Amino acid sequence: MKNKKIIRKFTVLLAALVIMCGFSVTAYAGGGDESDDTPTPVTEETPAPAYTSPYTEQIAAQKAKNDETVGWIKIQGTNIDYPIMYDATGKLGYSGKDADGKKSTSGAVYMHHNVATADSYGIGQNLVLTAHNSRVSKTMFHQLHHIQEVNLGKTECAYRKCKEALDPNTLPNLKTPEGRTWEIALDGIDGKWEVWSFYEVNDKEPEKTLYYNTWWPADNKSIKYTFKTPDAAFVQEWIDTQLKRSQMDLGVTPSTTDQFLTIYTCGDNHDSDTATSRLYFFLRQVEPASTKFGGTAATTETTPAA
Repeated sequence: MKNKKIIRKFTVLLAALVIMCGFSVTAYAGGGDESDDTPTPVTEETPAPAYTSPYTEQIAAQKAKNDETVGWIKIQGTNIDYPIMYDATGKLGYSGKDADGKKSTSGAVYMHHNVATADSYGIGQNLVLTAHNSRVSKTMFHQLHHIQEVNLGKTECAYRKCKEALDPNTLPNLKTPEGRTWEIALDGIDGKWEVWSFYEVNDKEPEKTLYYNTWWPADNKSIKYTFKTPDAAFVQEWIDTQLKRSQMDLGVTPSTTDQFLTIYTCGDNHDSDTATSRLYFFLRQVEPASTKFGGTAATTETTPAA
C-alpha cells in the first residue's frame, strides 16, 4: 500500500515535470502566446544626408555685386571656377561682358536660358551653359580642351600657342565616376552632374548642330533648322546621337527622364567668327536625382567605373 502511494506521487511529479519542460521548449521555439507578444526588432536605414552645395557663399557674394548671378561652376583639376550668369533680356549679353557686368572680350560663363524660361519653351530638360574659349589667357572654358585631350591620351594642349603640359593625375579622368562627376549650382539646381558624352566638331560642321545639341527653341530657315518641342522619342534620338558621336565610351547610358546639362565652348583652332567648330560636353544630374521629368533615384545613380 505504502509502495503504491509512493509510486502515485512519483508519477504525478514526473507528469508535472514533463508538462513544465514541454511548455519551456514550446516557448523557446517561438510557439505559444508568450512569444506572440515579443516584438520583432526592426532595423531602420539611416537616410542619406541631403546634398549641400559648396558654392552658397560664393554665389551670395557675387549676387551682391550682380543680381543676374544664377550659379557657380568649378571643375576639379582645372582653373574653371566661375560664377554663372543669365542675361534676363534673353540676348546672351554675357558673351561680351564679365560677371560684374563690365564690357569684356572674354565674357563670362552664362546660361542660354534660365530654368523658368527654358521650361516655358518646353526645353527645360536640357539646360545649356557656355563661355568663350580664351586660348591666349588659358581661362574661361579653355581648359575643357585640356580635359578632352588628356582623356584622349594627349600630353600637351593642342592649341599651337598654348602647348601646356597635361597631367593625367590632376585633370579629371572621365573613365572614373569621380573624374566625370562635377559639382555645379545652376539656377536653383544644386547638385552633381555626370559627363556621359563629349566631342569636338571642326569648322565644317553644319551650323544647325549647335541648335540641335542645345535644343534652341526657334526655327532658323537659313540653316534648315526646325524646332520641335522634345518628346520621349526625340530625347532618345538625341541621346543616341550624342553617344554615337562621343570621342570615348564612358560606359554611361542616360535615360529619357534624366535632367540634362549641355556645356560647350569654341574649338581650339581659333577659326573665324562664323566658323562652327565647338567642343561639347553632355551631362546628367545624378545627385540629388532629378524626378522632374519622371526619373527616379535608381535610374540616375552615378555609373560605376567600367
